[in-house]
Amino acid sequence: MLRRMLCAMAVLLASTSAMAGFGTIDRAPAASILVPYFEVSRETNDPRNTLVEIYNTSATAVLAHVTLWTDVGIPAHTFNVYLTGYDQQTLNLREILIGGLPRTASAGQDPTNTISRKGVFSQDINFASCSGQLPDGAISSVPPDLFRALSGQAAPDIFAGQCGGRNVGDGLARGFITIDTVNNCTVRGPNELGYFGPGGTGDATNQNVLVADYHIFDAVNRRLLSESAVHLQALSTLAPGSPTFYGFAGSNGSDQREPLPSEFRGKFAQARTTLLYWRQPTSIPNVFACGGTGPNLANGQFQVAGFSASGATTPAATGNFFPDAAGIVSGAALNLSSTLGSFDVNLNLPDGSPRQAWVLVRQVPTSAPSNADYGYMTEAAQIGNN
Repeated sequence: MLRRMLCAMAVLLASTSAMAGFGTIDRAPAASILVPYFEVSRETNDPRNTLVEIYNTSATAVLAHVTLWTDVGIPAHTFNVYLTGYDQQTLNLREILIGGLPRTASAGQDPTNTISRKGVFSQDINFASCSGQLPDGAISSVPPDLFRALSGQAAPDIFAGQCGGRNVGDGLARGFITIDTVNNCTVRGPNELGYFGPGGTGDATNQNVLVADYHIFDAVNRRLLSESAVHLQALSTLAPGSPTFYGFAGSNGSDQREPLPSEFRGKFAQARTTLLYWRQPTSIPNVFACGGTGPNLANGQFQVAGFSASGATTPAATGNFFPDAAGIVSGAALNLSSTLGSFDVNLNLPDGSPRQAWVLVRQVPTSAPSNADYGYMTEAAQIGNN
């Protein structure tokens, strides 16, 4: 019953903004979804986890292709999720990283309608390409070193023993997630030839039907941080060569997804604020020898500015605060203000070269109550698009 209520609420909320214009990043049904940051622990005494809820806002059954990227922007694993009309699926990142993919199946793999059920007003069709791939859930379908690949460790099966992410020493897997509507159960990723084609003629389609939310659970600090995912609409008439979101993965504009902005503004208090971010790498990163410095994805940013509650400018420390494709920046590192105020970050390069980004503001108390969850996360205000 709760799942049905949540799904109905998502469809209702999506319908209120379904007419949003292309280039305005808001909660409108989209062809692609970005979860800008996730973190997962495998330790029993550190149950940090991320859940992603995907909703199909249309009566038409669709396939969604999920890609897990490392924190430096290298794809580590992809899989497909089938949704009947108005369906909802939850991605439990901790379960996925230990081998348990969500179990879904189109009509051809689920003729008795027991895995992916349809309602009176929803469609259930057959995707023949999914035979042998769906239903998901088999441990063999997930590389055994997926957690290692996403936590900056050597990954023999995925990265041939090299590393594809930062190892910061805390044992957490982290990165970001993209989800695209597709017309077949593809094994390709958004960085591969043939995945995108103009007008949705590749693996990926231009069906603007998905909405999503995500939740980061930090049970150690008694925090639940929830936010809407980033919704990226497709426009089939977008001219070839136009700036698009998947330019970070090598697309020449054929993905036709709206690009992200680069400048953000939000509330700030040094002792309580953390910024979670996604940022376009300066070049397509490659795997690297473990123990090395890894790729230099973004050498600095155009501006980090702070303002006190009275509006006075506060000095900011200089440095490369947003070096990766997905990460966290503490308020103390930015050194903007010791009291309440606001911040303005422009994540273009220092010379003004454009870099797409997304910034979230996480506010938590200096000490959490012992008997209650506490803390919240909000999107930083977008200040213009690239």
